[in-house]
Amino acid sequence: MMAHVEAKCEIKHSTLKLGSDNQVIVTPSADEKYEAVDCLVRELKKPQFANHIKFGFVGNEMHPREEQK
Repeated sequence: MMAHVEAKCEIKHSTLKLGSDNQVIVTPSADEKYEAVDCLVRELKKPQFANHIKFGFVGNEMHPREEQK
């Protein structure tokens, strides 16, 4: 199931992991495209997933933040 979403969104294999309590952990690489991660979130919000899982991001601190002006 997770591999299907990764393939559909053209994101690196093992970006999604299914943990205990049906928790999906999203760990994108630092060079992952925004569009691919956005696709993952959209897919995981669909009823066939959202009604059965919890998900969160790991490693957000690896991504540079935009400077606020």
